[in-house]
This record gives sequence, C-alpha cells and structure tokens, in this order.
Amino acid sequence: MFDAVNFIKTLPENPGVYKMFDKHNNLLYVGKAKNLKRRVSSYFKTNLINKNHRISLMVKQINKIEISLTHTENEALLLESNLIKTLSPKYNIVFRDDKSYLYIILSNDTFAKLGYFRSQFNANNYKQKNIVKNNIFFGPFPSTKAVFETINLLQKTFLLRTCENSQFTNRQRPCLLYSVGRCSAPCIANKISLNDYQNNIKKAILFLKGEHQKLIDDLILEMKSNADNLNFEKATELRNQIRRLYSLQETQFIHLLKNNKNNTFVSNLNVDIITLIVFNNNENICLNHTMIRAGKYLGDNPIFPQNTTNIHKNNIVKIIIQFLLQTYFNNNFNTINLPNKFLFNIIIDNKNESSNLLTEQRLNFIHKQLFSTRNDIIFLNNKALAEEYLQWKKLAEDNAIIAIENKINKTELQKQKINLLQKILAIKINHIECFDISHLRGEKTIASCVVYKDYKLQKNLHQKFNLTNINNGDDYAAIFEAIQLRYKDNTTENLPQLILIDGGLGQLKSAITSFNFLCKNSINKPIFLGIVKGENRKLGKEKIIKENGEVIPFKVDNIAFNLLLNIRDEAHYFAISNHRKLRDKSRQNFTLENIKGIGKQKRQALLIRFGNIQNIKVATLEQLTLVKGISVELANNIINFFKANS
Repeated sequence: MFDAVNFIKTLPENPGVYKMFDKHNNLLYVGKAKNLKRRVSSYFKTNLINKNHRISLMVKQINKIEISLTHTENEALLLESNLIKTLSPKYNIVFRDDKSYLYIILSNDTFAKLGYFRSQFNANNYKQKNIVKNNIFFGPFPSTKAVFETINLLQKTFLLRTCENSQFTNRQRPCLLYSVGRCSAPCIANKISLNDYQNNIKKAILFLKGEHQKLIDDLILEMKSNADNLNFEKATELRNQIRRLYSLQETQFIHLLKNNKNNTFVSNLNVDIITLIVFNNNENICLNHTMIRAGKYLGDNPIFPQNTTNIHKNNIVKIIIQFLLQTYFNNNFNTINLPNKFLFNIIIDNKNESSNLLTEQRLNFIHKQLFSTRNDIIFLNNKALAEEYLQWKKLAEDNAIIAIENKINKTELQKQKINLLQKILAIKINHIECFDISHLRGEKTIASCVVYKDYKLQKNLHQKFNLTNINNGDDYAAIFEAIQLRYKDNTTENLPQLILIDGGLGQLKSAITSFNFLCKNSINKPIFLGIVKGENRKLGKEKIIKENGEVIPFKVDNIAFNLLLNIRDEAHYFAISNHRKLRDKSRQNFTLENIKGIGKQKRQALLIRFGNIQNIKVATLEQLTLVKGISVELANNIINFFKANS
C-alpha cells in the first residue's frame, strides 16, 4: 500500500515532473507542476477523487511516485511532453496515430539535394543528429501527398537533384530524370553551373517559405533581363517556371478564398487550424490539424488521441496543449515553415464550445506557456474572423467530422465481427493474439506475435522473437519457444482470450503444451485455434481448427472468419517485414567484395562456379581453389569471412 502522507512530506515545493507507477512498475501517469508538493498532494484529496472517476481509478493503482526537478515550469512542461511522447503512460492523453509528420529537406551540399524526412526524432540517434545538423527543414507537412506533390513541383520547376550523394558523385552521364526534364544534371560537368544551380535553390527556398508572389516577381524581372540580352533560351525556361507557379495558384484557389472586394486570390495566409471534435461524451475524439501556407491548403492530419475517457469537459483544452507540445516542440529541427497564426475550434456533441472553453484567459495562458519567446505568433479570435478564415475554418470542421465518422463506422464494423465471433466460440473476446513462424531457407527463424485489442490491431504492441535454441526448420519447437518468450512475464489480466496459430494441428498442440507448461495455474486460460492453409494455398480456403482437430465451419463471406484471416495476414506481414531486414543485413555482411582480395572478376568466377553465396559459404578449401584466380590463402580468407559473419 502506497504511503501517500509520508511521501508528500518529503516533496519539495519546486517546479518539476512526477511519474506514477503501479505495483508491477507500469507507468500510469506523467504530470508537471509549478509546485510539486502542492500538485501531488491534490491527487489524494477526497473531493477531487469523488468528482473524477478517471483520477479515482488511477490513484487506487499508485504504488510508487518518482520526481524530476526542473529550473522552471516551462522546462517541466517540455519534459512532461517528451516523457508522454516516448513512454505513452496509461492515463495520459497520447497522440499515437501510426504515422509521423513529414518534412522537406534541402541538404547543405554544394549542389543541394532535395528530399524528405519523417519527424520521429530520437535525440540519441547519431544518424538523425547528423541529418538535423546538416540540413534545412521545411515543414511539418500534414500528409505524404502534400510532401510528394511539393517535391514533384520543385523538380519540374527548378530541376533540383533528388539522388543520393553516392550516386551523384559516381555518375558518368545524366540519369533518366534529366532526359524527362526533372533535373538539371549537376552531377555532370557543363550541364549547369554552380551559380545557376544555387540560384534555383534560392528560388526553391522562397517557394517553400510561401513567398510565392515575391518569387514570381523576381522571375519576371529575370526573364525580361534575359530577353533584353537576347538570351532567349534562358528566358523561355524562366517563362515556363512562372507559368507553373501561376498554374499552381489557380488550381489551389479555384473554389476557395477569393477576396470579395477585388476578386483576387488571397495568398498571404499562413495559419494552422486546430479543430477538436468530441462525440458521445468523450467516447470519440478527433483532433484535426489543418495547414494553410501562403494561402495554399496543404491538407489535414486527423489524429485520435488515446486515454481521453472520462476527461472532464473543462480539461478538453489540455488535449490541444499536449498536441501543440508534441507537434512543435519535440522535433529539434531547424524548421522554416512554421505558422505565425493559430485558430482553435472546439465542437462537443455538435455544439460549438470554442467561446466557452477557449476564453481569453486560457488562450493567453497557452500563448505564455508555449510561445513566450515568439512575438510573431498570433491566436485568432474565433468571434470576429475575416471571410477567408471562416472558409478555411468550415473546411477544417467538415474534414474533422468526416474523419471521426469514418472511424466510428470502422469501429462499428469491427464490433460486429467480434460479436459474431463471440457467438460462434461462446466466449467473451476483447483481446486476440496471433503467432506466425518464418525462416530463411530453414535458418534465422523468427516468430511474430500481433495483437488485436479494443477493436483494432495494436501495432505498438506487436512483438518479434529471434529463435536461436531450436533446430533449423523445426516449426513445432519454434512455436513452443515463441509462446514461452511471449507469456513468461504476463499476468493473468494481460492474457488474451483467443490465441491464433498460423499452422496445422501439430503447431497448435505444441503451442498449447507450451502455454500449459508455463501457466499451469492460470484461471482464465485462452482458447487456441489453428489456421490451416487452404488447398494449393488458395486465399479464402483456409480452415480454422480446434485442439481436437475439429474444423469450425466458417463460410467464405463470414465477417468473423475474415477478421481471423486479417489478423493472421498481419502476423505474416510482420514476420516477413522483419525477415527482409535480416536478409538485407545478411546481404550486406556477405557481399563477396568485402573479402580482402576479391574483386569483380573473382566474384563473378565464384558465382559462375557455385551459383549463389550460400553454396560458396559451405564450399571446402579444395573446391574453392579449383576456381581460377583463387589461391589457398584467398580460399582461407573466404572461409574465415563466412565463419566470422555466420
């Protein structure tokens, strides 16, 4: 039992972060405080516990609290956000949407490279530190589509290279992109001068900053100058760039944002719209992030925050604060494309609650907490918006509602599948796990375990196991060990109600034997089912079998049957994707040119003689020396190389 009274006596009255753990050392909650003693003690006051069911449930589980002191409340706020994002505590609001924001990169090479980068930043990753240090970032962009459309336009308009440096430095003639007019071939001498290429980079930066009109004006002046100097080829190239930029504006604004007074396009808007939609008493919450840059709609990123059940109406604003922290303050990128205006909108059960919840006092608090060093950041007042903002606001609301309705429909379909499966199996099901065994030609055996819980696949809970204590190709031993590794530390409440095994009766019985050996005293033992491949491995012809070999008579169009197959497919895909990583690593390790003394000709001779690397790997000293050019010393080098990398 946690002794809250004595623990609170030891707490300082400094700003900092507190972490709450249960008896199994699982992280329950991370919070920040201006005064740690006052904040932590508030959780154990009777009036607060009685009012909030969510807090009451959490407090009952607390077994330990750890604190970290900070210099200021702002430091505590940033540390709290970092910990929430990396540790995903059970009772914190978490923005996990299975995808991260994309950024466009211009490298700092002499001939800069155009590319993109995802924002899942790990401060301890040397490679990512290097990327952040050596490149300029533009973003974030809300969708993959927005990034690739932008890169595509930059390629066509400014002919920037996108190839890797290894390709760039070793090219002897232009690649296909040069031939189709999407690159100026800076890799080849005399195709484009350094000065001209860097001018194109400067133009691209203006475009990415959203200064479209300035860019067009500069291009027009440059085009006229070249025409006056009779440099018609360059003038034509600049004219084509101007046309593409005008065309982009026309397609972006064909239905949106026309200034009513002079009927011209509004191209100076640079705003992020944060729309929070709450349905069914917090059961369904969607935060839609809409980005407008230089009047250009970059798209939406609808996110469904977790751990929001029973959150109090007045604390809905905390979701917005956590989103701003996790989006703008945890990436450590030198980004240029951040907005200078924010518009917030909250809709709860089809009622606009923005004016009630986003009061001036709360907006000022958010501004002070997050943007105290940025004088150019403006929070737009929802009550008196200009016409152009109202149109974007309506678009953002509509997209948020569509996103949450789609999610609700998907969840309802999953509920129907689970309900039907429960009737067929006569058990209550909320949690399913599926195992698949995969190997590379009998070696490097991997077991994958995927988790289906709360009506969806929980990709963050998937696991893979590298199985080393079994004979190659022994699937029965592999599934036995996989079950042991998966459930050795699991408590009864964490066990699934149904475990699927991708395999026949032998694999199924091996899995059950392993589980019974591990969990002899488990009260709530799961049901085990096997999924047997159909005749000629035809999809949809699979059979679902029980421990006694009995086949459950599913029809092909049965939605519960399709659910089981979808979970099995996820397990198979998860195993294959991990095998690809192993295979790529294996190929890197076993490249023959890595062996001292092996060049292209000797590599070719070895492959002609043995057919593939696997055969070379098992060849004897005598067999290797029969190949032209392979001496006894070199043959020993080959054998020793494969031994060291096996």
